[in-house]
Amino acid sequence: MPIAEAYTYAALEYAYVGNRELARKYAALAVERNLLWLGPRSKYVSGMAVLMEEPEVHASWRYIKKRGNATIDADGGDRLRRNSVM
Repeated sequence: MPIAEAYTYAALEYAYVGNRELARKYAALAVERNLLWLGPRSKYVSGMAVLMEEPEVHASWRYIKKRGNATIDADGGDRLRRNSVM
């Protein structure tokens, strides 16, 4: 199951910063691997299926921007710069 977890975390990280293409890619891989390990009724399968199909409605979508903890680069959001706190 470790690869399924890795794909799940990758999908969530890309969703956090608003990268639709990569969030969907890794969510699809997570669904595929989690189906093998956990079966179709798993909450992980259903959660990643939502992220795969409609990333913008998933709770993780642009989570970091909503929280105000970071800024997202103007070129599409696949790089993250943390705001410094002093």
